[in-house]
Amino acid sequence: VEASKSTSDSWESLEGHAISGVFQLRRYLGGSEHSGVFLAESARRPSAEIALKLIPVIPALAESQFARWRAAAGLAHPHLLRLYEAGRCQLHGLHYLYATMEYADQNLAQLLEHRALTEDEVREMLVPVLSALGFLHGRKFVQGRLKPSNFLVVGDQLKLASDSIRSVNEARDGIRAVSVYDPPQAVDGSCSTASDVWALGVTVFEALMRTAPSGLHDEGSVVLPADFSPAFREFVARCLTRRPQDRPTVQDLEAWLSGRTAALAPASARAAEAPVRKAVTPEELLMSKAAA
Repeated sequence: VEASKSTSDSWESLEGHAISGVFQLRRYLGGSEHSGVFLAESARRPSAEIALKLIPVIPALAESQFARWRAAAGLAHPHLLRLYEAGRCQLHGLHYLYATMEYADQNLAQLLEHRALTEDEVREMLVPVLSALGFLHGRKFVQGRLKPSNFLVVGDQLKLASDSIRSVNEARDGIRAVSVYDPPQAVDGSCSTASDVWALGVTVFEALMRTAPSGLHDEGSVVLPADFSPAFREFVARCLTRRPQDRPTVQDLEAWLSGRTAALAPASARAAEAPVRKAVTPEELLMSKAAA
């Protein structure tokens, strides 16, 4: 607790500072040892509140981080948080990278501090979330850090955070420790579309139960508690399959949510069920030609 308070105090000490002569840090919103997010004002957008994220510069990783933020800023989807611009700054003698983005009124983690979502609310939440993930995955990107604090409310819209977006299979930057939102494969630093699906499964479970599933990184299959929602039991169980190739795709999840399919078959099972063309022998080929 003391370490957490010390980190918070360190970020709060930056309140009131100006960034690049354009952005004024009004209030510290939250963060971690590795990043801080502030409510800020922009001289370029005087009538709009924005969020500004600061991360300490790690020289070997700075350019790759800039490249990811530039790519994210070029993506436009109604359910992805708009990322405006990125830059460098120096505060209290320390060097930081910063990114500015839309300001969100609330996130799912804050709501879950008070109550769980109903099944109907989860269904409503999944519609925009799957739309945004389908958009990213179709363009060979992943959200990369799906968790309740990155499910954001902007006005009357639900949006996913954009500052963690990266290319499919791009290695993680090594700053972040593996968490419950990372699949077993994350230990090697990889991140795939199936990783987003795993994190979505954990988040849906947490939205309904206000806690993450237990035993996520134990050997064997994840066992859901007996009192978990029957309506979302298969959804979450499939998302938390250990082998990434056995998890459903976003398209599979959308089809299940809309009622177009009743079951969520794993990708490997669908491949096994695909019709296999029988090999034609030379004799059969001659007979078919003769018949023609």
